[in-house]
This record gives sequence, structure tokens and C-alpha cells, in this order.
Amino acid sequence: MKKRILLLVLVCVAAYTQAADLTGVAQSAKKNSNYTIYSKQRLVRGGIDFGFDVPLYQKDFGSRFKINQSLNFEIGAYARIGRQFYGQVGIYYFINKLQVTNLNTQADSPIELGQLYVPALFVYGLPWGNKNMFTAKVGLAYHGLVKLTNNKIDFTKSDIRCHNLNFMIGAGLEISNFTFNITYKKAFFPLGKASDSHYYQDMLCFSIGVII
Repeated sequence: MKKRILLLVLVCVAAYTQAADLTGVAQSAKKNSNYTIYSKQRLVRGGIDFGFDVPLYQKDFGSRFKINQSLNFEIGAYARIGRQFYGQVGIYYFINKLQVTNLNTQADSPIELGQLYVPALFVYGLPWGNKNMFTAKVGLAYHGLVKLTNNKIDFTKSDIRCHNLNFMIGAGLEISNFTFNITYKKAFFPLGKASDSHYYQDMLCFSIGVII
């Protein structure tokens, strides 16, 4: 009887020791994994971005005006909630510098459009290395005109669609607290209000940022 009790005690001790060893290995693996690194991040974070936008689809603005060239960039901030999969909302100031010709008078003028840009995105991250991940995002953005510079070619807000929506899809890279993104933006409606306007503010945006 005593031998059986002693054997049972030895088996229990061995099982407990083995379980403790396996638990230690599992905890060590989890501690060193990318999952644990990202699970320890704050659930709510923010950041700032600066982007340079390259126009992709420039057709006729309409029968009255012609846009000859465009230079575009944006700066803004965002907040996001989540870790590897998160929702992100931002607010940006988008500057659109144009060279516009009045086709009736053949006069041209530099014109600057200041636009409010409010994107809402869903982002998925694939971790690699230590505190780094690849990201893919998709979402929509509101685009609203807030500024039009004075000019002598009668180019006014009545010629422009002051409110628009954009579809967004992109990919990026997060290295520590720095972000690098490429985003395709597709406007739902042309910039001009005229029925013959086919000038869309479709852009390919290259941006860099810092996660705070």
C-alpha cells in the first residue's frame, strides 16, 4: 500500500514538473512572439501624416476651362482603435495647386484649392520582425472645398463640386513608430459641375507619418 502511495506521489510530481516545463516554454514563446508585442500596444493610438499626391486621371474639365497641370499634397492627423486589425479616422488639409486656362479668353492663372479630407479606414496588419508590420487598408473619405484663391479668369466655386466622396485602397509598412503608405484614391464624381466635365481628382498618394 505504501509503495502504491509513493508511486502515485512520484507520478504526480513528474506530471506537475512536466506541465510546469511545458507552460514555461509556451509562455516564453508567447512572450517573444509578434502577437504578444502587438497585444501590449495601447488600444487607442494616434499619429500624423504628410503625403504627396500624383494625379492619375486628368481629362477635360469642361468646355469653359482647362486644367494644365496639378501639384497636390496633404497634411493631417488620425486616431485609430485596435491593434493588428483596427479602424482609423483622420482629418487632413489637402492642397491642390492648379494652372487653369479660361478657354473663352485664353487667359490662364495659377489657382489653389484648399480641401478638407476626412478618411475612414479599416486596416489589417501582418507582423514581421520586432514591432514592424505590413498593412492593407480600405475605406471611404469625404472631400470638401474650404478655400479657392482669387483669380482673374472667373473661376469660381460655382464651377466646382464643393463636396465629393473618395474610395480608398492601399498598402503600407510600419517600422517601429514610423509609417510608409501608398494609397489609391478614386473620386466618385468629377471636380467640375458642368455636365461635360470629366476631370476626376483621382490620386496615387505617397505618405510618411509618425505614430504617437
